[in-house]
Amino acid sequence: MLFTAMISGYLITSADGSAIDVFNWFAVPSMTGDQKGLEDLAGDIHEIATWAIIILAGVHALAALKHHLLDRDDTLRRMLGKAPRDPDNLS
Repeated sequence: MLFTAMISGYLITSADGSAIDVFNWFAVPSMTGDQKGLEDLAGDIHEIATWAIIILAGVHALAALKHHLLDRDDTLRRMLGKAPRDPDNLS
């Protein structure tokens, strides 16, 4: 999804045949030339891909909270680099 969002974003910007200037360091040339309709198609793909990334990240965060709050396991603690809870002192 990230790769798809990056490529489609590039295609949106370069669909008219212009290069993309990167921080005034260098320019990335258009690989497509001037293509009619490419900007709209790439925009639709970009929107779908970025919303999919946002939704998947949200579901992933909810799953981590589910492990921590409902399952009461150490998954979230390990993800945050904290030591596991003491099994003798669970409250």
